[in-house]
Amino acid sequence: QANRQGLFRAKICVENVTLYSSYRALAEAVEHHILLLRLRYLVLQNLKLGDGSESEDKLSSAFLAATTQLVLETPLRDAGVRVGEKNHVLEDLGIRAYLSVHVARWLGSRHVTSPVLPLPEVLVLRRSLLHARKLGWEDFRDAWVSMMLREGSRKRSRQQAETYADEAYRPEKQQIRSQTKPWLARPMRKRCRAGEVSASQLERATQAAEQ
Repeated sequence: QANRQGLFRAKICVENVTLYSSYRALAEAVEHHILLLRLRYLVLQNLKLGDGSESEDKLSSAFLAATTQLVLETPLRDAGVRVGEKNHVLEDLGIRAYLSVHVARWLGSRHVTSPVLPLPEVLVLRRSLLHARKLGWEDFRDAWVSMMLREGSRKRSRQQAETYADEAYRPEKQQIRSQTKPWLARPMRKRCRAGEVSASQLERATQAAEQ
């Protein structure tokens, strides 16, 4: 990914977590891209090697193991990385992280996105949001509102955050209905053009599709 100044950055996504580097010269951005691809591979491998449980903690463990392996594989000490402090490896490399969760049944195409945070905090947020998602909209809404009030997010009062979440809420049935409107009446339109049905019949079919 390039900016207007001709600098580049690496970016990957894994299990709702986006990791990206700061903008650098192309050669350094390529190195960061290779590093992040390796990190994602190790995380996914660690997830496969897990005990098969559905615990949201699995990803945190997978990232920790992957970072540990990355430190062993990569000559990071010369890059100014605190190799003895695994939680700071990505931070020292200029790698940033944020969370992006998609909940189509409530929010349609909208993604719930966190501010940019240290990876351990992003993983805690992910655990909280995914757990709340299992419990239902009200719990998820509360967790989302709390996230919007975190330092680093766009400045909002609690009332503004709650209003934002409520206005974004689109129940699943409404989403399905809005998605099905265009094609429910389409066959009737073709028949109308062919003279097989009247305009009034087409209008009634269109109204039925919108109910």
